[in-house]
Amino acid sequence: MTTSSIVEDATNVTEQPPRLRVWLIDAFCYTPWYTAELSWALRNTGVNLKLICTPHLKEPAFFAQQDITLDPACEQVSRWFRKTPSIIRRAARNADVWRTMQRLIRELNAGDQAKPDIIHLQQTPLLNRGICLDFKLLEAAKKAGVPVLHTVHNVLPHDSGDHLRNIYGQLYNGVDHLICHDITAAHRLNEEFSVPLKKISVIGHGPLFAPAHAPKEWEIHNARRLLNLPENASIVLWQGIHAPYKGVDVLLEAWKLALAQGLQDVVPSPLLLIAGSGPKDFEATIRLAAQHLGGTVRADLRYIETRELPLYYTAADILAYPYRAITTSGALLTGLTYAKPIIASRLPAFEGYLDDRENAILVEPGNAEQLGMAILCLLKSHAAANIGNVGSEAACYLQLKSAALKNTSRYISWGQIGNDTVAVYQRCVASSRR
Repeated sequence: MTTSSIVEDATNVTEQPPRLRVWLIDAFCYTPWYTAELSWALRNTGVNLKLICTPHLKEPAFFAQQDITLDPACEQVSRWFRKTPSIIRRAARNADVWRTMQRLIRELNAGDQAKPDIIHLQQTPLLNRGICLDFKLLEAAKKAGVPVLHTVHNVLPHDSGDHLRNIYGQLYNGVDHLICHDITAAHRLNEEFSVPLKKISVIGHGPLFAPAHAPKEWEIHNARRLLNLPENASIVLWQGIHAPYKGVDVLLEAWKLALAQGLQDVVPSPLLLIAGSGPKDFEATIRLAAQHLGGTVRADLRYIETRELPLYYTAADILAYPYRAITTSGALLTGLTYAKPIIASRLPAFEGYLDDRENAILVEPGNAEQLGMAILCLLKSHAAANIGNVGSEAACYLQLKSAALKNTSRYISWGQIGNDTVAVYQRCVASSRR
């Protein structure tokens, strides 16, 4: 090859743009499952991702099991306190988060070549406690010319009333761009916090713990065996971290009403399964209610490890989401992937995925009587279907189950979420460099 042809070939080579450098921050590991899925989605697009997140408090090896590497500087103190009581572990994690945020601020202020092209904040629980370190990070990023994007998982923290409205208004108007998971949240940001719609992108929430396929009969039997659940029971599942807004108390009252309406007369073995952890006083209330409802309620009140969660969803016949309010529900997205009939509150965030009498029964939030009737109706229909009845008595359950098999068309894939998120990053970076 001649010298001239070498030069000619070189000029035809398209120079690859540098990889986008992203700091993805979930400092307290507040949304570990979402953060893990998003990390993989972003890495699959080719971005240079630095995940700034403390290890999962309950499952320290969680991210390693997902083949995800955390920024090693995030954990210094807490690694020495993994086998201590939870109050000490939490204090150690708080210390690590404080040190990490201060380090990031110093790196931004130094203006070195290691600074990112964009910062993506997830949950900001420090603000809930009146600690405004996130605002110092925003200030440092602004000085460094680094745009900051924030995902609004909840427009306001649940069960917090309005006392955090001003501080979250400051956050929403202080960052460069916001991502929310549905149009309802976007309009709330615009109407309640005067955030311009051009500053908001809507990117749906992806599924969590999704199975490869809708559970088969043998998988359901196996899950029940592993969880020591009755083989022939008709199981309604509520799963999550207990909090007042999730309506477990409404569900228990509804179950009591369904029993009073003769649930056990029309359904041989009804079982309400409540699985998850929460504040001790809340757990005590659930245990007491479960005792009063006899053997029809089982309360697995503990932290459910990631490897166990699919068993609960697989074992259930019906999934319940009796929430009083919600902005985005990862639990619902999880439930959708298991193709089970659902009973849920009629809330905008749920109505984006659920159609009444198609793949779910929707009831008014907080209405125990409506919820109880829905439980009675659907379990009665399930019992009829279970004995091979395909007539009118089984129609409700069979219709919901058939429609639930198409739930995969109702939510966005993580591959699409990754691509859409990077597109938002690129627009934000381009705007900041004008």
